[in-house]
Amino acid sequence: MQMKKIFLFLCTAVFLLSAYFCGKEAEKPLRLHIIANSDSTEDQAMKFIIRDEILRFIGKSEPKSKEEAELFVFRNMTEIEEIVNKTLAKHDTAYFGKLETGIFAFPEKDYGEKIYPAGDYEAIRIILGEGKGQNWWCVVFPPLCLSADAAEYRWGFLELISYLETQL
Repeated sequence: MQMKKIFLFLCTAVFLLSAYFCGKEAEKPLRLHIIANSDSTEDQAMKFIIRDEILRFIGKSEPKSKEEAELFVFRNMTEIEEIVNKTLAKHDTAYFGKLETGIFAFPEKDYGEKIYPAGDYEAIRIILGEGKGQNWWCVVFPPLCLSADAAEYRWGFLELISYLETQL
């Protein structure tokens, strides 16, 4: 009985702390924005291939905060741009990619339980070729990006709760 009380207390504390911290981070998320060369089927498919490569690379750093995610991106901008251009070359495209960071306007985005209002947000922007195609974007931190490899929400408190359950 005592273990159940401890477990419930820890779960409640973790939930309240995560709601507080996730709410603060969600106010100013870091976004990834990829603009396709054109609206052709090939260029739109390439946009998603690039997305998966970049998310795989950023995900390896497992950032615990927006600041950690930003620091990783800024320290690795050259490598991120190289990944983009090597991927484009591997697929025999006739164009290159360009990486930008800054504050950009975004429309509203609904993630089910969390809605990010339209507004200006900090973002990593990848422009493929002429950048005249449809775009794709997501929230890098907190991690709400959906890729072919990981179509799930990756909130830190869920991992902690899973860990606590195995320990009790």
